[in-house]
Amino acid sequence: MEHRYHIKHVVSWQDIDCNGHFSLHAFANLMQEAAWEHAEKLGFGFDYMAQHQAVWVLMETRLQFFGQPQWRDEIDLTTWHKGSKGIISFRDYLLTDKGGEPLMKASTDWVLINHETRRLVRPDILSPFQDTVVMEDALPDFHIEENASTDENETVYKVCFSDLDFNGHVNNGRYYEWIANLFEPHNTAGKAVEKMQIKYQSECFLNDELLLRYKLLDNTFQVQGLQKESGKKVFFAMMELH
Repeated sequence: MEHRYHIKHVVSWQDIDCNGHFSLHAFANLMQEAAWEHAEKLGFGFDYMAQHQAVWVLMETRLQFFGQPQWRDEIDLTTWHKGSKGIISFRDYLLTDKGGEPLMKASTDWVLINHETRRLVRPDILSPFQDTVVMEDALPDFHIEENASTDENETVYKVCFSDLDFNGHVNNGRYYEWIANLFEPHNTAGKAVEKMQIKYQSECFLNDELLLRYKLLDNTFQVQGLQKESGKKVFFAMMELH
C-alpha cells in the first residue's frame, strides 16, 4: 500500500482571493480534505473513529510558502502521517506545481478527543496502523517569535452557523479567513506570507464572541483570539512576510 496520499487539484474560482492569489483558507481546506481522505484509505477515518467516540482536532500548523498558485493552475498535494508521540499525532504536506516545484510545505500536530466529553483520548487506538507511518519531515521545525509591541488593534467577532463543521466547533479553515480579513486591509505594501504558524488553543462554538487582537509590524503580522467574556485563549497566529 502507498503510505503517501496524493491529490491533484485545479485551482478554481472560489480558491482565489480578490488579488488573484490562492487564498490561505484554500490551502487549509485542501490540506484538511487530504487528511480525511488519507485517513479513510489507511483505515482510521471517520467511521473507525466514531466506533471509539473520537474525533481529530488540529492543534498547530506550521507552513512555509515558496510560490503562489493562480487560477486554473494544476497543483499536486502529497500528505503522510508520522505517527504519534505522547498524545500528539503528526501529519505533513507538500504542495507542488505540475512540474514538481514546491509551492508550500506544512507540518501539523493533532490530538484525539472524545466526541461527547471533549476530553483527550490517547492515540493508542492507532496502534494497528503503525506500519503506515512515514518518518519524513516536510520542513524543519520552526517557531516565529512573538512581537512584544503593544501597538495593536482589536475587533469583536461573533461565531456564526457557517463557521461550524460536522464536529460542532469552528472549522480550522475559518480561522484562516478571519486572519486574512484582518491582515489584507492593512497590507498596503502588498507583502506576501513566507511562513505561518497557528496554534489552536481551545474550541469555540456557535454564538461565542471572540476578541481578536492583531498587529502588523515590520515583517510580521500576529493575531490573538480570546473569548470576550472569560479571556480564555482560543487561537494564536503569527506570519512572517516578505
